[in-house]
Amino acid sequence: MEKKLKIKELAEYYNKRYELTNYDRYINKNSYDNAINTLLVEITRIIKGTNIGEKIFWDTIKPEKGARAVSVEDFEKQCFKEWIGYLQKNYESCKDNTNFMQDKQKNHIYDSEDEYWEDRVQSFTKNNDSFYENGGNDDLNEELLNGFPDNMVLSEDTIKRAYEAMLEALYDVFYEPFKWDMLKYDSEHKPTDNSYGTKYTREQIESNDRLLDYKNYIGKRKV
Repeated sequence: MEKKLKIKELAEYYNKRYELTNYDRYINKNSYDNAINTLLVEITRIIKGTNIGEKIFWDTIKPEKGARAVSVEDFEKQCFKEWIGYLQKNYESCKDNTNFMQDKQKNHIYDSEDEYWEDRVQSFTKNNDSFYENGGNDDLNEELLNGFPDNMVLSEDTIKRAYEAMLEALYDVFYEPFKWDMLKYDSEHKPTDNSYGTKYTREQIESNDRLLDYKNYIGKRKV
């Protein structure tokens, strides 16, 4: 689990990562503190203005004891687009920062449609090459296959895939992403031998029990 940072620590993290200010925290303490407080105030405003389903993000990061804290991963998942917009407007230098550009790409935030498709082509090509580098042979990589077989001519196949897409769309309205990785893990690690004297592991039984209930794999309800 990623470490959670207090709001001030989060502000200091981004200040250092994107080189937003050049004040030394010891030599120019007052200027440094003012710069961090400016970032802290904006991060707080963004978190307070972000809803997750029926809850305010600000309320979800308050522990039973101590100050509010949030991981970089969770903050970027919920707030990064607005945070990036603020930084680009108020910190011109960040646009030339390598970490800033990498984080935008990682969080799929682009300044133009051309920029999006350029990254998409690079990612697609990289995934395809990786597939073959790791043992793929005659099979297409899963992303390229995309659920539609080559030379598909039967209308039943098209209709079946269309219904699958509609079901996925309905799911996306009500729930966070499906836990495919966990389902794959459990399917591969469930007990497969029930002969007398078989020695089972805790991991096998946990996988077996999770597979008994679909609710273990659906994401959190959005509404």
